[in-house]
This record gives sequence, structure tokens and C-alpha cells, in this order.
Amino acid sequence: MARILGLCNLHNAPKLGSLTENRSIASMSFLGRYSFIDFTLSNFANSGIDQMGILVESELRSILKHIGSGRIYNSNTKTGFCSVMFNEKFSDNNGYNNDIANLIENHWVLDQSNADYIVFAPSHIIYRFNFKEMLDYHIKNKAAVTMLYYKAKNARNSDIYLDELELDENGRVLTIKANKGANESSNISLDTYIISRNKLEEFLKLGQKTSMFFTLRDVLSYIASKIYIYSYEYVGYVRCIDSIKNYKMFSLELLNHDVLKKLFDVNWPIYTLTNDTPPAKYKENALVKNCFISNGAVIDGTVINSIIGRSVVIEKGAVVEDSIILTDAHIAENVHLKHCIIDKYAEISLKKELIGSENIPLVVKERNKI
Repeated sequence: MARILGLCNLHNAPKLGSLTENRSIASMSFLGRYSFIDFTLSNFANSGIDQMGILVESELRSILKHIGSGRIYNSNTKTGFCSVMFNEKFSDNNGYNNDIANLIENHWVLDQSNADYIVFAPSHIIYRFNFKEMLDYHIKNKAAVTMLYYKAKNARNSDIYLDELELDENGRVLTIKANKGANESSNISLDTYIISRNKLEEFLKLGQKTSMFFTLRDVLSYIASKIYIYSYEYVGYVRCIDSIKNYKMFSLELLNHDVLKKLFDVNWPIYTLTNDTPPAKYKENALVKNCFISNGAVIDGTVINSIIGRSVVIEKGAVVEDSIILTDAHIAENVHLKHCIIDKYAEISLKKELIGSENIPLVVKERNKI
């Protein structure tokens, strides 16, 4: 049986302004209960991958706080593991702090797993996928590299700067370049690869020899014309969280049950850190329509088409619409919020109206009082 190591690659993940000042996008709250990294690690776990690593570029504290021991993603208590991989040597140097340098610095994870195949996947691209299918395809073709992609129908306006793949008639990857919106439809890489162990070792050496600033993506782009890189098409729900606008839009679209079913499935659990909080409390003035309300929240106002995090308090007379309120935020009496993202522990009381727009949400920073 093939030995597989799943690596969640947080290098080169997008920044979301003040929302990612003190945290990685991987540990950001999603739907009031999850973090984005939960979806990647749950894909690994549900695909039977019990050896995992997390390639951390920065904001190590936020990852450690959410991951803990990593046992929530792994039922194999003997040989399974979830290791956090951080390159302290180059943590303050953006050029040298890349995924290749991280893999070399933490090569012990590769050695410990003794894996035949390594699966790389990001945390900021959300999809539900069984890697067994792609791995079988990879092994059947005796491939060195297999890349996961999907056919975007609106590539001019979405997934900008994700990689665009040029494929030949047999599905071979000919070129890898950033999508700059030149084509209406395009083959968009999901930054997800399966690489055979021996080839990965070669790529690490090649990357360091060619340029110390080379990333794994740079190596694959550099050698695409020299080796046969296979492609594997993903068909299903996929979203790239690469901006504050998309964070809000893609979160709120899941309030639609038909959309929600495309990402969630009863037979495909999403594992996450649990909190011992009581059920949400709805007081006598509460009016709630089409929302996700997390445990511990206390609602005495009106909440419409919004996502409310754990232990959020919304007082009498407050109105929250089309917004995301993160953990432990406090919305005082008679405050009106629309198209807002309120970060953790923030308090809105003196300013009675905060209104953003659908395309430019108004963001209140963590622990700020307004």
C-alpha cells in the first residue's frame, strides 16, 4: 500500500488587510465555527491520509492555537501525525522564506513519514475532494507530478493571479502562468499537486541550485516543458478566498442551502477545534432570518442574512444585515450594521450606524471600540 504524506502549504497565501494582521488566513474564522485550514486537513483525513504537515510561512501563533496537537484531524494514534513546519531561520526574510526552504529545514517530516507520494494543497482554496481518485490516476500513469485544476467559466473576473494551465490534447501541462484575466474561460490550477517522493527530492535540489528564492510553483513552471506533468480535473464547488470582498461574499452565499450542499456532505465531516460553550440564546426581542448563529451567542436584536460567531452579544434594538460578526464581539443597543465584518472582541456602541457596501465591506479591527 502506498505511503502518503499530506502537506497543507500556507506559503504565498493571500493577505486580507487588517483581518490577517495578526493571524494566518488559514486560521481565520469561517461560517462562525470553522477555520479555512479545517477543510484542507479534513480532505486529507477523509481521503485516508493520516500523516500530515503544515508548511507555515508566518503568524505561527495563530496556527498553533487552532491546531493544538493536531489529533482532531487524525484517528491514527500510532503512526499518524500532524506536524507544524516553520522555518525560523528565514522567518523574517520574505525572499528566502519559501516552501522549498521550509521543506529542506523540516526534512525530518519527510523522513518520519517515509512517504512514497506527497500531496500539497493550500488552505485558502475551498473545495471537497477525495485525493484517492487523483492518487490512483497518478500511480496508474507512473507520473512524477499531477496537478489538480478546474475549468473556470469566468476567468476574466475570478481567480485572478491563480495559475492558468495550458494543456495539450492529452492533458499534459505545457505552461504554468498567472491568470491575468486574458481569457473568458481557462484551466485554473488549484495549487494542489501530487509529487512522487524521489521527484520531490530532485525539485528541492533544483530549486535551491537555480534560485534561493524559487518556490515549488516556480520549479514546476520552470520544468513544465522538460518533463510530463499530468493534470487532473476537479468538478465541483470551489472558491478562492483571496480578498475581503470574496471572504464576505463566499461566506454569505453558503446561507443558501442549495449552495451549502455543494461543499458540505454528511459523509464527509469537517473536523475542527471544539469549544465548550452553551447553545445560542434568543431573548424576547430577537428576530433572526437566514443566518448562521454559533454557540454561545446571545441575540436580543434583529439579525438578517448574516454569520454570527461564538459568544457574540447583539443587544435589544440592534440590527445586523449582510454582515459577519466574529467571536466575542459586542453589538450594543440600537446599532445598525450592514455589509460589515466585525473582528473578534470588537465593541460597537457609540457609533450607531456602520454601513459598508457589497463590494467593499466595512471592517472593524480586532478589539477595537467604535
